[in-house]
Amino acid sequence: MHFGWTDLQIFLHVCEAGSMTGAAQRCHLTLAAVSARIRGLEESSGIVLLTRGARGVAPTAAGVVLASHARLVLEQVQRMERDLVHAREVPQQPVVILANSAALARPWASALGEFDHAPILVRESPSEVTVQSLRSGAADVGIVSDAVDARGLASLDLGPDPLVLVVPQAHAWA
Repeated sequence: MHFGWTDLQIFLHVCEAGSMTGAAQRCHLTLAAVSARIRGLEESSGIVLLTRGARGVAPTAAGVVLASHARLVLEQVQRMERDLVHAREVPQQPVVILANSAALARPWASALGEFDHAPILVRESPSEVTVQSLRSGAADVGIVSDAVDARGLASLDLGPDPLVLVVPQAHAWA
């Protein structure tokens, strides 16, 4: 026996509509195409699935069994498709971003752009350790001081990082 998903869907439409014509309208197919699909199911299985009458069709006992299983199979296929879409959208491995403490205090996220909806894991790390982690493959992105040796790594200037001296107003340096 060979049943395709389309054949099962058409069969369910026939059972629900109670006629080949009604099923053809639901499936947006011709009456001849629906009739040929049902005939193919019956020939493939060697079982009569529908009782045909002047007022339409009704599933035989075997047709009721097939309809019950077809509903379960098609529901499972829909769940599988939904799960696959979600699996495609979210990569399993997060993008690891290491940044020094000064960088974590700045609004830099917009400079990094999108990571194809990947989960992002941000960790604090001294600049020297971040560069070592990037070279070893333990991190994907790093935000470091320009005072560290980052030769061999691609870099993008995120802007100035000014430092200011803060002292009480009465201090000699004020």
